[in-house]
Amino acid sequence: MAAVVCEGHSINALSLRVTLKQLAGAEPGADASVRKLLSTSHAQHVSETAVDLLGASAVVAADMKLGDAGYWNRAVLATRAMTIYGGTTEVQLNIIGERMLGLPRDPEPGK
Repeated sequence: MAAVVCEGHSINALSLRVTLKQLAGAEPGADASVRKLLSTSHAQHVSETAVDLLGASAVVAADMKLGDAGYWNRAVLATRAMTIYGGTTEVQLNIIGERMLGLPRDPEPGK
């Protein structure tokens, strides 16, 4: 659980960095892509940790604020789907590779 908490703090620090860049009038660059990539992974880690801690009761466990039975089991599935909606993970990795690592752009399909 400590790793998940530390990961959350790291993502918050990165979010602050992106915000400060934007407030200064600069483009957030690849930092925003790194944040998005890490955030989707972090959401998976949070839901998986909750299910691990809840054990078998995760099947009916509710979110404390919403009282939504089975919330954490659905969260595990939903966070997996977030990484593949429209190729989100691949798109963010391409942006990071191009902007941070200076890799060439992917060729357009059919060319």
